[in-house]
Amino acid sequence: MKPFGVIPWTEDFFAGVARRLAAETGGDFRDVLVIFPLRRAARQLIDRLAALPDLPKPLLLPEIVSVNDWLPDQGLAFAPTPPAGLDVLDRVAVLYDIVRELAPDDITGDAFPTDVARFFPWGLELAELMEELFRHGLAGKNLDYLEGQVLPTAAALLSRLGAIHTRYRERLLAEGLSTPGLATALAAENAAAVADGLAGKRIFACGFAVLSGAEKTVFKTLWRRGLAEFLWHGDPALADPSGRVHFACLEQKRWLGGWNARAVLLSDGQKRRRKATAQPGRPTLILDARDANLSSKHLRFFEGHDLHAQLKALEESLGALPDLESTAIVLPDTGLLSPVLHILPKKDVNISMGYPLARSSLARLLETIMTLQETRLSAGRYHWKELVALLRHPYCKMPRIGDVQPLRTVFHGLEAAIRQGGAYVDPLSLPIAVPEDGPPAEAVTALCRRMLTCCLTAFEDVTTPRQLAHALSGLAELLLDPAHAGDTWERFLIDAECLFRLVSSVIPALDSGRLADAVLPRDTLFALLRRMLADERAAFEAEPVTGLQVMGVLETRLLTFRRVFVLDAVEDKLPGSRPYEPLLPDPLRRLLGLPDSRERDYVSAYNLYRLFFGAEDITVLYRTGATGTGLFDDNPSRSRYVEQLVWEEEKRLGRPLAPDEPPVSLVRLPLCPIPRHDAAVPKTAAVVERLAARLGEKPVSATFLDTYLDCPLRFFYRYLSPLTPAPGGGRGGRPGRRGRGGPRRAARILRAAHRPRHRRRGL
Repeated sequence: MKPFGVIPWTEDFFAGVARRLAAETGGDFRDVLVIFPLRRAARQLIDRLAALPDLPKPLLLPEIVSVNDWLPDQGLAFAPTPPAGLDVLDRVAVLYDIVRELAPDDITGDAFPTDVARFFPWGLELAELMEELFRHGLAGKNLDYLEGQVLPTAAALLSRLGAIHTRYRERLLAEGLSTPGLATALAAENAAAVADGLAGKRIFACGFAVLSGAEKTVFKTLWRRGLAEFLWHGDPALADPSGRVHFACLEQKRWLGGWNARAVLLSDGQKRRRKATAQPGRPTLILDARDANLSSKHLRFFEGHDLHAQLKALEESLGALPDLESTAIVLPDTGLLSPVLHILPKKDVNISMGYPLARSSLARLLETIMTLQETRLSAGRYHWKELVALLRHPYCKMPRIGDVQPLRTVFHGLEAAIRQGGAYVDPLSLPIAVPEDGPPAEAVTALCRRMLTCCLTAFEDVTTPRQLAHALSGLAELLLDPAHAGDTWERFLIDAECLFRLVSSVIPALDSGRLADAVLPRDTLFALLRRMLADERAAFEAEPVTGLQVMGVLETRLLTFRRVFVLDAVEDKLPGSRPYEPLLPDPLRRLLGLPDSRERDYVSAYNLYRLFFGAEDITVLYRTGATGTGLFDDNPSRSRYVEQLVWEEEKRLGRPLAPDEPPVSLVRLPLCPIPRHDAAVPKTAAVVERLAARLGEKPVSATFLDTYLDCPLRFFYRYLSPLTPAPGGGRGGRPGRRGRGGPRRAARILRAAHRPRHRRRGL
């Protein structure tokens, strides 16, 4: 059995893998299989192989695969018949049939969801749980007596989880169906046969920090037969049996012990002994391979009140750099991408991260459409505020006729008409005012009605996923219509990618499958669409990985950068909290043998510290100010990894760090000073004339006098301002009605900008 090779995490991992492959094979890669935990690693390894000076070229490259592609392919060979893949909705349909079969025999009461509408949200959670059990090679088992710990429906499903899992697996195999998880489980169950099929191959498993249960079974079989060699990127102390290993690599240390394996240090592709002897007092948070303290690297922390302070420090730090080569900005939250792009220097930037479809402008448009249907009073009558939100969405005003975007003017007129009507309006019954100096009125009117029909009427009567897919298709066809889109999607690439995900992934999933024609309540259909949008991500992969990179934490795996900036390093993001799972909460996952938050935290620590060890300059930014105003405010605390690194520095100093003492710096934004003088409006002839006109039109009231005596400036904004108040926002949601809304509301908004701190005299 081959020892595990450890490439020190202060070195470039892919360069080390390339050297090891060349040293082991001599450049003959015909029977070499390289397996990585991620797909994008293939490009990196090919570049490093091309850069090796002693490797003869041209040559036949090794087979390079990701484990998520390779292992299911191995398992599909052991299916009884060539299987057909199932998407999420089809899996829910199969599970629904199984639940209905179980309910009459074993279940009593109303907790068990036998109605498709009630089962649907639980079916999505159950389908994901089945996939996890398959990936870890586990059999489901009944979890009894969970009443009071989970919701009644979850307790009912978990009490028959073993039967559901068994029948689900049998049904898939009997009907020639498959999922990625089931294919992975089949590979693990036939691990010996998989190894027989790979006899004669030289397999290198590179960059794995943890393995799922099925992966562990297959790789262990290959390793014991001498077919596989593992290459790690981690603490060199892993190669020292008596050494103290960095805590982020403790799981790899347990891995060695569980397999009764040993590790060796790799240098220039050759096995080397670790020169340093075991040091019991060696710190576990060092950031280089020479047992030096973290201050040997340029490690800085910037503490700001909010995101604006972090962005200011990031902008100043980037501006002070001589170059941006091999620089990575790591974003734990994809919502930080847009504000970060606005402060970057005007140079080429590579974005390499998955952008959630739920955060896109397209998702906001679909959310507005769904809200319109959820608040609809009757057929064709929608709430005015949601209609205004729809008319103001940029996608709705974007279609062209020639070189003109006529809907901008048309929708502006429709918005004014909607604000003068009742609380619920039928927009298709309103007159459409077409400008005379634009395209033909007939073409503009037809385009306007088509847009309103696609956004409103098409979604009114949807009752099945297929009908919802057709409504979405009509909207997508309008947005992509070459006669009206022009070059819009060529200029807005992120929006184009999100629209592509909708057309290529979400709509086909709704339009096909066993549940496509199932009649579901509107709320269930919209909940399904929201869930699918939340699961979709628009992937951006930068090639080559040079210059300035903007990346997520997962996208940094196995990569090495000279400079690293980590933004918003708070506990809620690093490592982050696992979202609540209503079916199987985190404390119950161990009952099934599934990994819980402990493994997730370990993977997060390994990814972050591996990135830190390979960098020369590390900058971590975090915030301390609350972002809410209610009872459950977001009161962020700096990440545990920041606390660990600061604690190491404090131990070195022998005292706590003072505020704003290096390596921690406070970011201070300039504050707006309090005005030295009260605001005032000059009493010009126009003001006197307007006051005289006001006194001549209406009698003087007590409120009129009190307002002037209290604050003449407020009096001016309320009674004499030439600004016209915005229409709409009246009492009871009816626009145009005079009451607490209308002109008085507009006047309050104007006055709020200049509200006095004390009584002011003189006008």
